[in-house]
Amino acid sequence: MTKLKLAVLISGRGSNLQALIDACKVPGYPAEIAVVVSNNPEAQGLARAAEAGIPAMICDHTYFKGDKDGFEDALATIVEQSGAGLVCLAGFMRILSPRFLNRFRDRVINIHPSLLPAYKGLDTHARALAAGEKTHGCSVHVVTAGMDEGAVIAQTPVPIKAGDTEETLAARVLTEEHTLYPSVVAEIARGAVVIRQGRIERDAPLRHHDAVGTESPKPSEHTMSHDTHHHDHPVVADAQSVERAHAMWTAFTKATVVAGGAIVVVLILLAALVA
Repeated sequence: MTKLKLAVLISGRGSNLQALIDACKVPGYPAEIAVVVSNNPEAQGLARAAEAGIPAMICDHTYFKGDKDGFEDALATIVEQSGAGLVCLAGFMRILSPRFLNRFRDRVINIHPSLLPAYKGLDTHARALAAGEKTHGCSVHVVTAGMDEGAVIAQTPVPIKAGDTEETLAARVLTEEHTLYPSVVAEIARGAVVIRQGRIERDAPLRHHDAVGTESPKPSEHTMSHDTHHHDHPVVADAQSVERAHAMWTAFTKATVVAGGAIVVVLILLAALVA
C-alpha cells in the first residue's frame, strides 16, 4: 500500500505530533510522517521525532529577521524535498501567507481547539468559559491566509462541565484532538475526504466524532504495533542528539550573524548527529 507522506510543522511540545506518530504505527494506517519541522529550536516535539526515528529539521523564523518570505521559502523547500503530499500543522505558531500556501494548495490542514467558526485564534478555552458556553471542542480545517478561516473538515464537541477551569477543559479537548486529527488524516489519505479549491468533498462518512457526533470504533489493543516506523531514509537519534543539535544551532547562527551572512539556516537533526 502506498502511504501518504506527511510533513508535520510544530512549535512546541508536539502532543498532536505524538498522536500522529502513534497512529502511523498502527498496521494499515494509510499515512507516514516524512519530516517534522519546527520554527522553534527548543520545541519538545523535536525530541519526540528523534525518539521515533523520524527526520526532523529546524527552520528558525527569528534568524530571518523580519524576512517572512525568506522563512517561508526555506520552510517550503524542506517540505517539498521531503516528498510530503499533506502538510499538517500541529501547534505551529506562525501564520502562513499565500506565498507558502499557494505552493501547497489544498494540502495544508490544522487542528484548532474550538468548534470553528467560534473562537478563532488563541485562548479559546478561557474565552469559551467566560462566555458561558455549554459546549466547546476541536476542529480540523483547511489552512488559508486568514487565521482559522478555512473550511472545516471535521469537529468533535466537548461538553463544558460545572466547575471546569481553563486547564481541565483544555485537557479534555486535547484528548479529543489526539483522536480527531489522525482520523481526518487517514480519511484524506484514503481519498474519502478530498480538498478541492478550498472546499471539502466526501466520498464516505468520517470514522470519528464529526460535526454531528458520529463515532467509530477505536483501534483495539491487539491491533496496535510498537514496531519502528519505516521511512525511505531511516534515521535514528536520541534525545541527547537533539540537545547537541540545539547547541550546534546556537553556535552556528551566532557565528553567521557576526559574519554578516544572510543564508537559509536549516539544521538537519538525526542524520548528521548519529554516527
